[in-house]
Amino acid sequence: MTDNHKTVEELEARLAQREAEFQRTEKVQAALYKIAEAASSTTDMQKFYKAIHGIIGELIYAKNFFIAEYDEATGILSFPYFVDEADVAPPPPEPMQSFHGATGYVLRTGQVSHYRRNGIELLERGEIEIVGTPSEDSIFVPLKLGDRVLGALAIQIYQAGIPFYTQHDEDMLAFVAQHIASALTRARAIEETTRLLKETEQRAAELAIINSVQEGLASQLDFNAIIDLIGDKIRDIFDSQVTFIALHDPQNDTISFPYVFGPLEGRMQRAYPEPSTLSGFSGQVIRTRQAIVVNQDMDRRSEELGSSLLAGDQNPKSAVYVPIQSGERVIGVISLQNMDRENAFPQSDVRLLQTLASSMSVALENARLFDETQRLLKETEQRAAELAIINSVQEGLASKLNIQSIYDLVGDKVRKIFQADTTYICSFERDQQQVFSHYYVDGDQRIPPMSLPFGEGLYSHVIQTQRSVLIRTDKDDEARVGRHVV
Repeated sequence: MTDNHKTVEELEARLAQREAEFQRTEKVQAALYKIAEAASSTTDMQKFYKAIHGIIGELIYAKNFFIAEYDEATGILSFPYFVDEADVAPPPPEPMQSFHGATGYVLRTGQVSHYRRNGIELLERGEIEIVGTPSEDSIFVPLKLGDRVLGALAIQIYQAGIPFYTQHDEDMLAFVAQHIASALTRARAIEETTRLLKETEQRAAELAIINSVQEGLASQLDFNAIIDLIGDKIRDIFDSQVTFIALHDPQNDTISFPYVFGPLEGRMQRAYPEPSTLSGFSGQVIRTRQAIVVNQDMDRRSEELGSSLLAGDQNPKSAVYVPIQSGERVIGVISLQNMDRENAFPQSDVRLLQTLASSMSVALENARLFDETQRLLKETEQRAAELAIINSVQEGLASKLNIQSIYDLVGDKVRKIFQADTTYICSFERDQQQVFSHYYVDGDQRIPPMSLPFGEGLYSHVIQTQRSVLIRTDKDDEARVGRHVV
């Protein structure tokens, strides 16, 4: 072969090498662009990690891939993204000092670890230990931002026959990792901003709901109306098929259910269960004063607490129970239950329901105080009216000396005060064992004084027992015993 031929072949080889390098550079540049784009558009870190995995996989063999993150504030190392053929589950989050493998080495030193090239030497020096399933080849690179090591990225080969990673692969991965670290920081910031924005919007929505409920409660002083208002409101707000409000009677240690809504007899409707002994989830909440949230394994939890169904014929898939507290005492429970799916109630739902329960507690206490004030006011008014009546009768009696006039005065006064259809006054002559009617008015008819046989009628029972008798009758009883009873 002539020198000219050798020169041509060398030039062709160099051109081919440069072409390959150019293509690799183009691939890397395209990868960096995709990484930056993923970081600027992500609102979900898991989607971001998956996108990074896919981008690295276009550059190099990355069937086995993980990202480790180091939290400087807590010193904890975790593995938020982990895809591996040999080790299905990632190591649990632990202090970085607990990690003695290549990941820990990279985080401590900020240096690349290529197992096939320098791993044996590091093992022999005791700087790393084999953790998990040994690989045929692996590269661990730090995710650095300036002098800070944010975490590590690793790719591994387990199967024989797959080409080992080259020095070029190592350099390329270390270079790309620098951009991933910057993108990771931006993605975290975007995710945190998005999270805070969602939380702010959610708090605003919750506040609007709370204000709406409190406005409704402020206009109610009726105990049952308050319960119905809260029950109907939380049915509209939350994703639940069963809603109930329970109240605890501490004297009898029973629980009643003034509001229950759920599937009953094939349709959604109000249910009216009888009061029951304190048990199940509601009993646990009342005893412990702690909310209960069950988003999974409802059947087992129900069996543990001896829970019973208020509506429907099967346990819900998810449920939340929050206490209604008045001071240190739990006066009841509000529950939401989803019959269709697990994990139906996030912490935000629990927090909002607790706030509504607190508002309801205040409203119920106000209603109780209002009822008590009204009762005392009515009693005071009644006592004042009774006193006025007594004074009026006494004034009349003081002016009368004729006994029959006194009977007539008292009888007429009693008829007017109590709006009675029938009124009578009689006296008992013990020596004669005789009852004398001095005043007897039935409707518009005045019956003259007369003698009544002793031992008959309710008047004889009252005389014998010296006790008052109160009889309330419905229409059937009225027809049976007559319009009046003597």
